[in-house]
Amino acid sequence: MALKPLHTILFIFCCFTCIQGQNYPQYDRQPMDLSPDISGGFCVMRSHHFHLGLDFRTQRKEGWNIYAIEAGWVKRIKVSHYGYGKLIQIQHPDGYVSHYGHLSKYASPIDAYVKQMQYKLKSYEFEIFPEAGLIPVYKGQVIAYSGNSGGSQGPHLHFEIRDSTNNYVYNPMLFGIKISDTKKPVLKGLRFYTSGKDPVTYAVKKDKYGNYYISGGSTFTANSFWRFAYNAVDPQNGSGFNNSVHHAQLFVDDQLAFEFKMDKLKIDDQRSSDYHMDYEYWVKTSNYYEKLWYEPSNPLDIYNKNLQDLSRTLTSGVHTIKIKLLDFYKNTVEFSFKVNFTQGSGGLGVDPSAGLRYDQEYKESSSSGEIKVTIPAYTLFENLKGGLPPTVTATSNEFGQMNFTIGNRYIPIHNAYQVELKINNSQVPDDKLCVVYYGKEGKMKYYHPISVKDGYLKVELKDFGSFSVWADTVRPVIKKMSIRDSMYVMYNSTVTTIATDELSDIYKYNVYIDGVWHLTEYEFKEDLLTTPLPDGLSPGPHVFEIEVMDERKNIAYRKMTIFITQNADDLLLNKKK
Repeated sequence: MALKPLHTILFIFCCFTCIQGQNYPQYDRQPMDLSPDISGGFCVMRSHHFHLGLDFRTQRKEGWNIYAIEAGWVKRIKVSHYGYGKLIQIQHPDGYVSHYGHLSKYASPIDAYVKQMQYKLKSYEFEIFPEAGLIPVYKGQVIAYSGNSGGSQGPHLHFEIRDSTNNYVYNPMLFGIKISDTKKPVLKGLRFYTSGKDPVTYAVKKDKYGNYYISGGSTFTANSFWRFAYNAVDPQNGSGFNNSVHHAQLFVDDQLAFEFKMDKLKIDDQRSSDYHMDYEYWVKTSNYYEKLWYEPSNPLDIYNKNLQDLSRTLTSGVHTIKIKLLDFYKNTVEFSFKVNFTQGSGGLGVDPSAGLRYDQEYKESSSSGEIKVTIPAYTLFENLKGGLPPTVTATSNEFGQMNFTIGNRYIPIHNAYQVELKINNSQVPDDKLCVVYYGKEGKMKYYHPISVKDGYLKVELKDFGSFSVWADTVRPVIKKMSIRDSMYVMYNSTVTTIATDELSDIYKYNVYIDGVWHLTEYEFKEDLLTTPLPDGLSPGPHVFEIEVMDERKNIAYRKMTIFITQNADDLLLNKKK
């Protein structure tokens, strides 16, 4: 693979724009030629995470050119079944990293380097950080092609800008990445919280003049404290997709009392979206209500922390509350209403002396010792009264193992915690055991153990609620292949295989032709394995083997002889067999 010397890309001229005291380089090369159409904005609320970049739609097609927005060198390549799928990151000399995900394939010479690594590692999935300058790129170079790989739910480009340490991700629009947007955010609902009452949700509507109102009047009665959360969307020109608000403010009697702005995010905090919103309400309704108050235990640094919390300290009487929502281009919507407030001693939240403190390690066991829980400091977002005692709900389920609960599914969690579970003696081998979580809308999530030894299964969990210890003893199923034994196959064909697994999912797979490993790609959304036949296969018989393994090491295997041909007429013989 021919590589250019690094010195050809080190000296570039960048225009910098100062935005609120921060200088950001302005890139005038968009990552695609298509007119920007955003289906997912920066820090849009998603299930258990913030969306960390911009999703550029690709007209429901794959294969569009993806360009390096500035000169630099390849910093990271990752190929994965899930997440970003095929990913590439470019380090730029200005200190920022551009990030391109869900690609269909890499462009030359990067593609040759990727295949070289895959054959070296004998794995489709891999991650590598090439030496700085090993693979230089120039501004506007085609580095890849758009696709739908990984966790993508439709063809698009996922684009981010990060710092060189991969600690922070930034709103790409700060760097000159432009979209067409003259539309204001749309406020849809408010949730109201006060002492002694359950939170109440109010639909916010517009009258014929375009003014917002709440049915039943716009005065709220609050005792001891008051707080609000809002539900809103931000539309863009020419797009049917709505994104989250970029900038929110709350005023009390014209005094700024709360503010957040989505300019950058610490990557390790993306799961803190669960605490930025009313998490319990989202679990119950799937509606995102973003909080208009700041809590010291919230690790996000998107908030203005220099403001006074007025939710408890107002004088008794009627006060004017104004919510102001802005998108990146400062298209703005405002809504004002009244709060009739009475001072008192009540409060929202848990007393600092609660049984489980979020900033301290917590250990607990079930009554009979079958379950041991260790929750590290800062795993939770807030203190909890009474702790999180684990409970065995069934001692022998269909697999002869236990069902159990830890807390409930309405508790948001920042990081993983560890659980040790006593396993029952059974005919199921220990290495087939796993843990299943029963989540939102009855969906099951699989957790593989860290270890199983000395009668205990150890696992790290990222949910609270109901679980079961299960066994996965069923091998994957190879349902359909494009070839069969004794079949004639054109020399330039691609072999396709449909393979499924009921519980722990496809984990590894290998294809051998005449005993030699060959690259196979797995698309989990379609349960599809694809194996391009290698160049140079001689006409005649060849042994084709495929093995598919799930996470619990159950293996499905097929072996057959195929006849390679360069004569299409030979394919007619397949119909006679």
